[in-house]
Amino acid sequence: MPIGVEPSVVTFVIENKDNGMFLYENQEEIFKGNNVFVAVNLESGFFCVEGSSLLWDELYVFQGLDEKDIQNYLCVAEYISCLKRFRLLESILC
Repeated sequence: MPIGVEPSVVTFVIENKDNGMFLYENQEEIFKGNNVFVAVNLESGFFCVEGSSLLWDELYVFQGLDEKDIQNYLCVAEYISCLKRFRLLESILC
């Protein structure tokens, strides 16, 4: 974030009902029984997800990589991994 800009963070728990049920039904064993917690900094776009790697991966794919991220091979590798999880890599390469 630029110097002098205050973060503006929203947090919430995704409920285990309606569309949120899918995340709870597909939680990894390590997260079973825990809530899916999300925090988003509205100023920077930084996000945090606890309780669902599926949601984290989906948000990472949706957010994409910026000019700085594309220079970081770890960010690129993580992004490619997330694209593969959702079978989107081929459509990006074509």
